[in-house]
Parts: sequence; structure tokens; C-alpha cells
Amino acid sequence: MTDPARTEPEPLRFYRSFTVGADFPARLAATSFRFLLFSPAGLVRVFAIALAFAVSAYIVTVGSKGPGYALALAGYGFAGLVVVMAVVTGIGFVVERRRFVRTIPPGSEFAVGFRTDTILMKSPMSTAEVAFSSYRSFEDTNGFVILRQQSSRALNFLPAECFTPESLAYLREKIGQPTKR
Repeated sequence: MTDPARTEPEPLRFYRSFTVGADFPARLAATSFRFLLFSPAGLVRVFAIALAFAVSAYIVTVGSKGPGYALALAGYGFAGLVVVMAVVTGIGFVVERRRFVRTIPPGSEFAVGFRTDTILMKSPMSTAEVAFSSYRSFEDTNGFVILRQQSSRALNFLPAECFTPESLAYLREKIGQPTKR
């Protein structure tokens, strides 16, 4: 009887790790909020909701109170909703930053390495090796490399310190050009 051939994993290319400091959770929270909320799609959502609210306030009151009152109410409603959304966003940012402070304490390590068909990502929250084909694009922005998944709206935020110009070129070759926002 013969022993099965030993299969050694393919060695990692461009393996690089980064140890985070105390400012990292706030940087990650700020970048993720900026990326998600101030994208064209995020801004359109906020203003579409506010505009829908203003139009409905106008339509409901124009018949009984006149166009001047209805227009003023719609304007105040629009401005009020934008303020409420800004406050809710601020609260969400604080909550997210606190979550990151708990889950990514100073001294935590992030690491990235590549194989022929996969990317290895290590963080204080998890370790995963994912096929490049699972991602549709990436973007290098504000000190992070952001991977956009193919079949979901999920994003992976990885510290740019885990990448070199050569590893970003390799990533571009495997995933495609960075997204344009």
C-alpha cells in the first residue's frame, strides 16, 4: 500500500502584515462611512428620500393650505429630513467606531498574501482565503484597499500597508482595474 502524495499548499506571494495602532479603528470607520455614504449611490439615496418626503408634504397640503404654505412645509421638511439623516449618520459612525475599537485593539494584525487563484486575508475578526473570481473590482483609497464582492454588496476594507506596488499590480491582474467612483 502506498501513502497518498503529500500536498503542500502553494507558497504565498507578496505576503505582508501590518500591526495597527490606536488610531486605526477611527480611520477604518471614517473611511468606510465616507466610502459608503458619499458615493454617488449613497448620496442619491439620501436626497431621493428627502425629495420624496418634500413632494409628499407639498401634495398633501397644497389643496387645503395653498401653494405658498405647502412649498414652505416641503422645504422645511426636506431640510429637516437631511438634518435628521446627518444626525443618524453621525450616531452610526460613533457606534461603528466603538465596535471597531472593541474588535480591533491596538497591536492587532492584518495580513494579506496571494496564491495563484486566491487571496489570503487575516484580520483580528477572521481569516479567509477567497478566490479572486469572488471579487469584481477593487479600489485603493484613503489608506485602504477595498475589495468589492461579485455576488453581494459586501466590501472588504484592508489596510493599504498590507500591499506593495507589485502586489497591487498582481491584484489588478487577477481582479481587474480599480473601480471608478
